[in-house]
Amino acid sequence: MTQYDAAAMPMWRCFTANPDFSVYHCLPSNINLNDKNTKQTEAARLSETFDFSGEDKIPEVMFNEALWLGLKDKHAPAPKRAAFVRTND
Repeated sequence: MTQYDAAAMPMWRCFTANPDFSVYHCLPSNINLNDKNTKQTEAARLSETFDFSGEDKIPEVMFNEALWLGLKDKHAPAPKRAAFVRTND
């Protein structure tokens, strides 16, 4: 467990004593699931330089940048570091 789990709102309000048996209607996918990343992207070129032979052999900041570029197609924002503190009144 992490500090994120400690700061999360409890989920007990999400559940009831009586089950809901109403029909579930899903939405169709709105993205092409057959799209593939190409080797011509900046993220692909960056990730080709990484050593995936073992854990922690890739610099964390560079790896996060490559992941962000691949997923968002823009550079990652600056990292924010914070601690969750919950006080009791």
